[in-house]
Amino acid sequence: MLLDAMKKIDYVPPLHFHTYPAPGPMTKSPDGKNALSLTIFEEHAPFTANPVAAEFVKVFNERATKASLPDTSVEVQAAASYSAWQILEAGVRGANSFDDKAIAAWLRKNRVDTIHGRLRFDGPHVLC
Repeated sequence: MLLDAMKKIDYVPPLHFHTYPAPGPMTKSPDGKNALSLTIFEEHAPFTANPVAAEFVKVFNERATKASLPDTSVEVQAAASYSAWQILEAGVRGANSFDDKAIAAWLRKNRVDTIHGRLRFDGPHVLC
């Protein structure tokens, strides 16, 4: 929306930064020129050195293609959502419970392997 507004006043920024964009649409759009962003996952090495991550990318690509999605690549939201499910699954299995307090207690005491690496939930800025 901001880039559209800038076009209306004939302004093209020399660079523009996006936090966690969907990279597929951005790379296919002329508005993506000179865009900068950060990411927590991309579907290539070193991110896919983890066998679980590589399998996730393979299955996601296959299913996205079969569903005729316009962009079949794993992007930030897909990877973050998968990682969230990995954390929840580890918490439920580790606590052997569906109780949120039991899951949170287990997560505070244990690290969880995800496609983003080994995560911990015992630091001062953790919300669980």
